[in-house]
Amino acid sequence: MSFGSDTDYWGFADTRNKLQSSSRNPTKSEAQCLDSNGDVAAATMYDSFTEQSCVYRRCHDSAIVLYDTTTSIDFRAGKVIGGYVITGIEVSTNNTERPEITISGRSTSTADGSINKYDPTDLEIVGSRKATKIGATVDSVSKLTGSSGSLAVNTAIVLDSLGVASCLDVYGGRVEATNDYVGCTGDPGAAVDTGWTVSSGGGDERENTAYGTGSISVFKNLTQM
Repeated sequence: MSFGSDTDYWGFADTRNKLQSSSRNPTKSEAQCLDSNGDVAAATMYDSFTEQSCVYRRCHDSAIVLYDTTTSIDFRAGKVIGGYVITGIEVSTNNTERPEITISGRSTSTADGSINKYDPTDLEIVGSRKATKIGATVDSVSKLTGSSGSLAVNTAIVLDSLGVASCLDVYGGRVEATNDYVGCTGDPGAAVDTGWTVSSGGGDERENTAYGTGSISVFKNLTQM
C-alpha cells in the first residue's frame, strides 16, 4: 500500500489509539583506518541496528493505558516487542487537539526477560481533547494551554569481537515534562507537583497585544521495576 500509514510496529493501535505515522531507520557505526596524510585507507561498518518509531493519536476520552497487568497491556520502557526494545515514550497535549503518543525504540536480539523495565504510569493521562497537566499545576489565575511528557532510558550494549551487538539492557529511566500556560486574570504561574523536581521555568513572558504566558519544566527519576 503506497498511501497512508498501515504498519503498526508496536501493536499499540486499536479502536482508541489511531496510528498516524511509522518509521524504521537502519544505522551503522564506522571504524576508519587513516594513513599518514589523514586520509581513510580502510573502513569497516559495525554494530548494525534499526531504530523504529510510531506516532498515535488518542480517539477516546478514557485514560491512556500503557501498562496494565490485568489486561496484559505492556508498553513499559525496556519491553521487547517483535525484536525491538522500547527506549522512549512521549505524550503531548494541547487545548485544541486530542493527545498524541509516540513510542520509539531499537532492534535487539536480547530476550524480553533479560531487560529491565520502567513504569510509564506518569504518562497515562486522560485521552480527551484538552490540555492536561503532567507533573505541575497552574495557579488559580492561569489556564493550561499545552503539555508534553516523555519517559526515556539509556542503553547498555555489549559488542562481540567483531563489533556485533551481543546483549542489551536499559538503565537511568527518567520522566521529563513541560507545561505551558497563560495568565487570564493575573500573572501567569504554576507549581511543581509532589514527587517531581523543577528543572527550568516558572517565569512569564509579556507583550503589548496578548496575555502573559509561562512555561515550567519538571522531571522525575525512576527506579527499575
